[in-house]
Amino acid sequence: MVTSTGYQNVTTSQDVSMSQTADPSDILDALLYYNSSYLTPILVIFGVINNLLVLVVMSLPQYRKHVSCLYLRALAVFDIINLLGIGTVLTKNVMVAMIARYGDPFCAALSFCSYFSPNASSWVIIAITFTRFVAVMFPLKAHLITTFKAANIYIAVTVIAFCVWASPSLVFSKAPKGESTRAFRCVLLIPVSVNASYEMAHSILALMLPFFVLLVLNLSIMNKMNRRNKSVERMTVSATDTKEERSVIVMVFGVTIAFLVLVLPYVIQTIVWQVLLAYKELNPYQIKQRNFSYTMASMFYATNCSINFFLYFITCRKFRQDFKSVILCECLLAQKG
Repeated sequence: MVTSTGYQNVTTSQDVSMSQTADPSDILDALLYYNSSYLTPILVIFGVINNLLVLVVMSLPQYRKHVSCLYLRALAVFDIINLLGIGTVLTKNVMVAMIARYGDPFCAALSFCSYFSPNASSWVIIAITFTRFVAVMFPLKAHLITTFKAANIYIAVTVIAFCVWASPSLVFSKAPKGESTRAFRCVLLIPVSVNASYEMAHSILALMLPFFVLLVLNLSIMNKMNRRNKSVERMTVSATDTKEERSVIVMVFGVTIAFLVLVLPYVIQTIVWQVLLAYKELNPYQIKQRNFSYTMASMFYATNCSINFFLYFITCRKFRQDFKSVILCECLLAQKG
């Protein structure tokens, strides 16, 4: 049985046929058209540029001494992969052209990215939040727990684990056969029940579980910080902290809060549609509504992958200064050249 895959994890062969014959006057189709033609390309270009700027600034020597910044550099790389994948899937004309030209190799690569990069990004954010959790809960032991060696090992294990998780897509993801040359979905050549289980596990592992883990960690951090007044513990932490370290902590907090807010729509609509599917079969218009809700949730998620540069710029004065220094230096070099 053939089923579809990609960043919109609910798309099926029935959905594809519905999309190809949809009434263009329908408001949902109109919104999806404008999203595919204009909003998605703009968001992807905007996000990729912002993440490249993050990599440039975070590679400066003053940021290399912070474990959190190592995670933030890894996050920028994974977010770029995420944005390119989401942008390809949500931009219909790009999908049509790429499937027609490259066929199975393109579908294998795209599906691999769709199962790898969301997981990698989410679990790096968990690691970032955990470093802040340790700093708040165990301030005197934080330097022993959150080390560069541990961070490098964590990132390596994360990459290897989710490469293994995504590897079946390299074998089973194919371009549609015997269909119109305007096909815009790749397909997984596996039984429907297996595909449904794999997709649900992917949604839980990549977004739903990280969402709840981050929620618990942040609530614990906020509770601890609220209880910490001008105690001996607070004075001890203040004595060891620097303004630069605190600014990094604020940046990390912004990243995790943005993730919680922008992933929430995906979590809600996943739960809602799974409950509905458990009790009844969807009619054609409900299938269209489901595809629309997943597309919009994917856009929120893409926004989460795009705005980290602005979060750093707003929350960290040093990041602003260093970014301005980099730009000024490049301008001076260009003038001299």
